[in-house]
Amino acid sequence: MLLLLLSIIGYILLSLVTTKTFLTFSPLIFLLVVYVLPIGLNAVVVGFQKNKLFKQLAFMLTPTLSTLFYITFAYAVSQNGDWIRYMELQTITDGNVSIELATSLFDLGQIAFMLLVYYGSSTLHFYMQQKQILSEQKGVSHA
Repeated sequence: MLLLLLSIIGYILLSLVTTKTFLTFSPLIFLLVVYVLPIGLNAVVVGFQKNKLFKQLAFMLTPTLSTLFYITFAYAVSQNGDWIRYMELQTITDGNVSIELATSLFDLGQIAFMLLVYYGSSTLHFYMQQKQILSEQKGVSHA
């Protein structure tokens, strides 16, 4: 349970730091911080839970914390105009090739992708751990 509380504090800090340093991120760093880092944090929090009830709670709570992080971050950078500035900095047009960012972090496609990434990875992780537990239990013989 302590680890879940620490993860809440961690997500608050991640939201603050990411919002303040966001304009310095390359698109790759942006993707890593906003999508990959939360998945890793969630896996660590769930992995360290020993109690079955806390583990199940962590599987449901950690993607929700990731979603709250995304919403907080998206709202902050949208409200202060940093997302517009970031789009201008990162939009690339070179002859026939053009790379553009979504005009809003709250577009339906962005929200659907974020939910799929956070909850899908948590669900996949949950089923992989359940399968591992079942295979370990099959290998145990009782006297």
